[in-house]
Amino acid sequence: MYALPVWLYNLGYTLILFIAGLTASPAGRETVEDTEKMLKRLLENIGDGKLAAIMENDRSFKELSKYKTQTKLIAKELGLTVNEKELQDELQKYLFLCYNRLSVETDFGNFDSREEVKTCQDLKGDVLEAFQIFLQDAKPIEPDRNIYIEALKLHCSVLCEALSAVGDGSVEFAFRVLQDLLNRSHPGSFEKAAELNLAHQKVKSLTEHFALRTKEEKEDDKMAVKTVAREILQGIDWDSREQGKQPFVLVLVKTRVVAQQMTEALKEMEELKERGICPVCIVGHGGGSSDGGGMTIKKQSRALEGIRNYEYQVVVATSVAEEGVDFPECELVIHMNPPSSVTALVQTRGRARKQGVSRFIALCREPGQKDKIELLQKKEENMYKAAKKIIDTY
Repeated sequence: MYALPVWLYNLGYTLILFIAGLTASPAGRETVEDTEKMLKRLLENIGDGKLAAIMENDRSFKELSKYKTQTKLIAKELGLTVNEKELQDELQKYLFLCYNRLSVETDFGNFDSREEVKTCQDLKGDVLEAFQIFLQDAKPIEPDRNIYIEALKLHCSVLCEALSAVGDGSVEFAFRVLQDLLNRSHPGSFEKAAELNLAHQKVKSLTEHFALRTKEEKEDDKMAVKTVAREILQGIDWDSREQGKQPFVLVLVKTRVVAQQMTEALKEMEELKERGICPVCIVGHGGGSSDGGGMTIKKQSRALEGIRNYEYQVVVATSVAEEGVDFPECELVIHMNPPSSVTALVQTRGRARKQGVSRFIALCREPGQKDKIELLQKKEENMYKAAKKIIDTY
């Protein structure tokens, strides 16, 4: 933990110490040397400040150390199945067509990530999330096209939800989202896509044939759910409940629809039922898109009460779990498609803060994602090393 103290003088020329910043785990650079240079520039920019560390013999250390995670981060590769990859490719190609249509018919200059989208394969991760946010406020260039653009936006929103569901969950999760588009009354349905002359036939056909999958394909679709269940069982000493202790696991996903479906899928896992492990879903209060919205305050409060009363041992949640919801200390956090920044990674990893036994598992579904996680860890370590070097030198 590091503080940036700045010496200030009041009108009586009395010297006081003012803490300008406090950080527990900031993002460094790719090398210790570059991180050290960054810190020095930061100190210069705040007026020749000094870098100090809160040491173990400081009075504040005991209190602050409660917020410092010692959690072991483990990045594991969980590649897409053949069916998942096929659906992802088709959704990306089709969404890219819709994306290009929007780029010429809406105020696309307001989409900050547009320069990052060169091919259909760029529609993933942070870019896909940014596109979903843009869809909420995109305006047509020609006002008389408003009805058509609204239908296209809603159509794209469902496609984005389905694409996220492939990476976060399974083909089954994605197709459940896409089935909304088969409903002619849906304002962004496949029928509306036909009216807009969008080449939707392949995705529509895949959605219609979803129910005709073989038994083997259905089992293959459960790979992500089975992996999560296996980590829950193997990573926790569930027998400790006999000594009056209550293990707690947090599973983080990106979207509400995946959180809801992952919870239901885990409830059906016989291995978890046999151990008396009961999952619950927690999402935010706000309105949603294809998943029908968030939880009511009453439902969320009831779920949190159930957690405190040991009715639930596993929580499947969206980012609401990272922003102020008071969960118990976790032995295990499982993150599907983990975040791509040090700050977000540190925040979510901090949920697994049970001293001595906590683990954070990042399930990496995209090529190169594991390498990115390991680079984020390296940047974090570089900050500690660079800060210590500056303190020892100056």
